[in-house]
Amino acid sequence: MESYLLHEYRCDHCGKLIIKGILFKSYEEYKCNRCNKIVRFQGIANEDNPDRYLLLTDKNGIIVNASLSIYKNLGFELDEITGKNVEELYLNNEDKNVDKIISSKISNFKYLRLDTAHKTKTNDKIHVTISFKFFQQDSREYILRLVDKIISPDGFLESQSRFNPNNHSDFTTETDLNGNLLYISEQVEKLYGYKPEEVLGRNASEFYAPEEAEWRKNNMKALYHKKQSYKIPYLRTMHKDGHFIDCESIAMPLYDDLGNFVGYKHIHWIKK
Repeated sequence: MESYLLHEYRCDHCGKLIIKGILFKSYEEYKCNRCNKIVRFQGIANEDNPDRYLLLTDKNGIIVNASLSIYKNLGFELDEITGKNVEELYLNNEDKNVDKIISSKISNFKYLRLDTAHKTKTNDKIHVTISFKFFQQDSREYILRLVDKIISPDGFLESQSRFNPNNHSDFTTETDLNGNLLYISEQVEKLYGYKPEEVLGRNASEFYAPEEAEWRKNNMKALYHKKQSYKIPYLRTMHKDGHFIDCESIAMPLYDDLGNFVGYKHIHWIKK
């Protein structure tokens, strides 16, 4: 299995490897033992965003570490949350099972992302978006969950979905450079009959009309590598029951927390 999260952090003066792993902070400074220069590395956390917390679990879902922001968001001290199974943070069995489904797929992708809900120490419900990332270290497998609370611009919660009926798009997706679906908003179930966990990890071309699938897949692959936004004025996509729906979409380059180009975000509209 490929490890998608471990990074080599090298001195930008002499190239010496300083650390290989994960930085749970937004940045960290180190002194290079070879050239004595101070180097600064960007990590995956963001202390300036109090509505994000990080959960590191083993392959069985046991929490082995978390960011300090877990206390502000869920009310747990670090020693209270470590050792728990991540499924204890969900409110119902359906959400627990969805987490297991995503966790079983994640080793093949740079990340998968899902809209769901967590419960706090006092059993309050908070709506969140979770980015799942897989990595290996010393032959052990881990999953990192980057969890962002879903907050409206005025500070109040909008809904469990990142998008609501007042927004201008019908649904959104994110794909990697091979066209695999990394995220799909919850409206897909109402519009197409699929639950997000049924679709995540599958290739977008599986849902194109058969006569269009091959050339659209090749065309989009060529567009992806240009790292430019583009528009698709007409696209036929398949409902779960087999009929096709006409839509249009625009796509924009997508970057991860470390600034790496990982794919495209697509905003879709159903043609009336």
